[in-house]
Amino acid sequence: MKARLPQHIFYPTLILLFIVAFLSATSQAFDGELQGELKDAWLTGKAETVLTLNKHLNRYPISARVNQGAVNLNGKVGSEIDKSLAGELMRGIADINSVKNNLAVDPQLDIDISEREAISRSSFARWINDLTTTAVIRSRLVSNANVPGLSINVETRRDIVTLKGEVESEEASALAEEIARNTGDVVEVRNNLLISSLN
Repeated sequence: MKARLPQHIFYPTLILLFIVAFLSATSQAFDGELQGELKDAWLTGKAETVLTLNKHLNRYPISARVNQGAVNLNGKVGSEIDKSLAGELMRGIADINSVKNNLAVDPQLDIDISEREAISRSSFARWINDLTTTAVIRSRLVSNANVPGLSINVETRRDIVTLKGEVESEEASALAEEIARNTGDVVEVRNNLLISSLN
């Protein structure tokens, strides 16, 4: 199993880097020249970027829209502190002349997000643990002269190990199973090894 950066992290990060680079490169050229709806659209993009790049606020569903230099914040946050932070960040953007902070405070939102993040961290830790168990078992099988370690496929999922492949005898199959069973946090071994018919 190949390790990959989750898509829900990779693509937003890539887009944010592009936006930051674009805003940095063009802000000096446009800030003094834009007027009307075009300037509002430009400021809306800046406001959304500021909210997205803030590690305290990017977890919340917040939208920012600018109309005639006034920014309207809508959505939900987990606390009054987060609501105030969003407003202060908007006031720090050049050419924003007022902030209408309509953000609703929902403490349950923090609990829900924390639970999702905990599940995500737990899943990653589980994957690492299973990968480590598989590597240790493979190493032990290969280093044991009494089993054909290179012929045995080892898979681990949630501390349940599955052995597949061919071995020369019932004894070799039993030994491979015992090696797997005595490794780390293994709770079960599913021995699907076949006995070679060449013997």
